Amino acid sequence: MPGQVEDDASILTAAGDIKTNLALLTAVRRANPDAIILYKPHPDVEAGLRLGAVPDRDAAASADHVLTNTDPGTLLTQIDEVVQCSQYVYVLERLDQDRPKPIEFPA
Repeated sequence: MPGQVEDDASILTAAGDIKTNLALLTAVRRANPDAIILYKPHPDVEAGLRLGAVPDRDAAASADHVLTNTDPGTLLTQIDEVVQCSQYVYVLERLDQDRPKPIEFPA
């Protein structure tokens, strides 16, 4: 799951009921209790520049692995699904390269 910037216009206007990274992580875990969930925080959030940080303890409660300072392009070659709050996220640029199809949650 790619983390998103929570004060981004795409989240504020198009995300539906789930508008935070923690809420999405929690919902994804609840809906997929046996899945291996990887959470990749947004680089701007990791750097402390934008809103959307998930406390380590909360992230660990829902994600199997929190992947910081990781290349998202590399991750896209190793996963089956991408779950996100809105349609606007970097993974959309890679769909024509046999990468996972993004799905909005809840589907």
